[in-house]
Amino acid sequence: MLSALLRKLLIDGTPLLALVNRRFKQRVRFGVLLPRGPVALPSGPPEFWMVGDAIWPKVQGTFGPPAQVSLDEFLSMPIVLALGHKLTVRDVIHYGAHVHGAVHAGAPSSEKDRRMLAIEQWIGKVLKESRQPGFDAIATQLRSIGRVVVDSLGVLERSVQDSVLADS
Repeated sequence: MLSALLRKLLIDGTPLLALVNRRFKQRVRFGVLLPRGPVALPSGPPEFWMVGDAIWPKVQGTFGPPAQVSLDEFLSMPIVLALGHKLTVRDVIHYGAHVHGAVHAGAPSSEKDRRMLAIEQWIGKVLKESRQPGFDAIATQLRSIGRVVVDSLGVLERSVQDSVLADS
């Protein structure tokens, strides 16, 4: 369900974020760790790279430098590279909502969704072979996206709370 909520909040026709922020006019920036780039598996091609939780600044590690990015920059950030295809935050939210089960679980209807299903299946196979069965790559990515979004909406949350207090 997280992907459906993220889609409504950030992507749909007039996203909920834009609707709420019309009144408050806050500059919402998304705190992320910038990716340094993909790496190849020890066995060589195909390349595989996945952000996992490392996009979220509260994760300790050597992922990349922290940055404050716009919504468009956040949605276009690459977070998975597999089978020669790059997937962005927007791609993962859309796929999670329309194929993975949040809104319209079922068969992919677009070429991009078919490609993502193949990547998801391939990632599952790679992880199973590396003794990490049961790992859900899409759910992991959505969790990290959700963490970034929740942390980044703090400025807007405070404006809403101040408004409610002022109105009462």
